Amino acid sequence: MIKDIIKYIYENNDFSSKGIANGLGVSEEIIEQYKEKLILNGYIKKDEGCTSTKCEKCSCGCSEKSLNPIVQWEITDKGFNLIKR
Repeated sequence: MIKDIIKYIYENNDFSSKGIANGLGVSEEIIEQYKEKLILNGYIKKDEGCTSTKCEKCSCGCSEKSLNPIVQWEITDKGFNLIKR
């Protein structure tokens, strides 16, 4: 299931529990439990977030006075290695 979740995230660029649950045909509660395992085992991690030091490379349109509060996630190298198997 862990590999299926990471593969879904990669292919659909959708980290939402609802989207993953719908895509894989399981409950959101199960996905939430697996996402915790993915984080704890280093397969996914929170992006550092939007900081003023990233503004020069960012295209989100915010300014450093009004940083984007959206939480971004990323698949780690460990996660990519799992789905490449």
